[in-house]
Amino acid sequence: FHAEAEDYIEKINNNPYQNLEKYLFKGVDIILETRCIKSLVMRAAYSYLYSDDRSDNAEREELQHRPKNKYYLEGAYTFDFGMIIHADILHIADQYYYADGTSPLLKRKLNDYTVVSMKISKSLFENKMDVYVRGENLFDEDYEQSYDMPQAGRTIYGGFNIRF
Repeated sequence: FHAEAEDYIEKINNNPYQNLEKYLFKGVDIILETRCIKSLVMRAAYSYLYSDDRSDNAEREELQHRPKNKYYLEGAYTFDFGMIIHADILHIADQYYYADGTSPLLKRKLNDYTVVSMKISKSLFENKMDVYVRGENLFDEDYEQSYDMPQAGRTIYGGFNIRF
């Protein structure tokens, strides 16, 4: 992919939202999927992103909070009796931010992180209802998607879907 954005509205650090002249995004997304076993779906994905602030007089080079590398792996197994077990792993690497209030801007790296999640669901009443329980960030990884904004730790929840 290749995208050039003009007049991009963005909030940078503690400054108010501003209209930025020109951004460049380019990269590649690769997704591989297999169903080599009847009841099993496996998917692997990789995303590479190059971002650049091409505005006149820009102090920054690459854009903050946009990870260069994302790795994703997921699998789902469907049992004959209607239960599905789904697991996924997301790894984010090479994400940067710029220190607020410094001139010239200081580029800093956010920590890389890996988040593991799992869901178990069961179909009931001839597929008219599903009940599920999902756990996200199962290993309670401490991570930030943007500087100084920590994300939720381990989260477990459940629910149901009804079709009629």
